[in-house]
Amino acid sequence: MTGFTLIELMITVALCALVVTLTVVNVSFLNRGIVRSELNRLYSTCNYLRQCALASGKVQVLDIDFNKGCYSFDGKTEKLNTPVLFGVVPDVKGPPSSPQSMIRSSVTFKKNQIVFYPDGIISSGTVYLTDRDRTSFYALSSGIAQVSHLRKYSYNGKWMLLP
Repeated sequence: MTGFTLIELMITVALCALVVTLTVVNVSFLNRGIVRSELNRLYSTCNYLRQCALASGKVQVLDIDFNKGCYSFDGKTEKLNTPVLFGVVPDVKGPPSSPQSMIRSSVTFKKNQIVFYPDGIISSGTVYLTDRDRTSFYALSSGIAQVSHLRKYSYNGKWMLLP
């Protein structure tokens, strides 16, 4: 008689379940890394525009198009990587520095523009980035202050300031 024993079938099913579990965990880890990489790219672009404003004495503007998943400046357009989008995770409060009310919009900068002034001031607001599954959530924020600072945050049950 040919066929599989019950033990052989159980071992096969267990191995398949293990492979699926490892794959799901690794995809989640990969998505988190991609979203954070996009946050860092946006942060670097903002720092570049701030330096351009300081050096040239002219206002610089970064336009955010959250519907198309891109941002533009100086005639250049940067598109977000595939699993990343401007978006919010349900039931999370913001802004990250002082979370008091539910986040309703993925971009809180006026007219969806980050404005960099020649005196070093950056308009205030927050940009939220997430993955399509809404498992990773990050923010780039500029608060109201005499000296502007761009801050990066990650959300994992609570907002954490990133280095």
